[in-house]
Amino acid sequence: MYVAVFANEREMSSHYRAYEPVEALAGRGHRGLVNGADGTLAPEMLECDVALISRWQGKGAVKLMEQLHGAGIAVVWGHDDAVEQAGHLFADRALELQRRRAEVAAMVRGADVVVTTSERIAERYREVSSTPVT
Repeated sequence: MYVAVFANEREMSSHYRAYEPVEALAGRGHRGLVNGADGTLAPEMLECDVALISRWQGKGAVKLMEQLHGAGIAVVWGHDDAVEQAGHLFADRALELQRRRAEVAAMVRGADVVVTTSERIAERYREVSSTPVT
């Protein structure tokens, strides 16, 4: 299997949520290619079987997901945080909270599978779409 991973190299969680799993797969004979700098789709990534987009959201991430799907590549979106559900963090920024919720919903609806770290977050994502969430 050939896996493309898109994860922000500056986020600590990318190492254990994206990079280390790719290394483990490589140890089992699979190939992996990581883009940790931005969401651009390198031509060699169009050969992958599946892509993991880890913690990225927004217009760029949706465009990336659409490009991957256009190439016939399955997309797994992983997110281990639910900041968009913490309204108290955005008490004076209602538009920011609304934007974040819309971005997360777009990723959940567009992915083939969503992975997260807690049942509480998984339930929130299941409320948004029929996309399988684990």
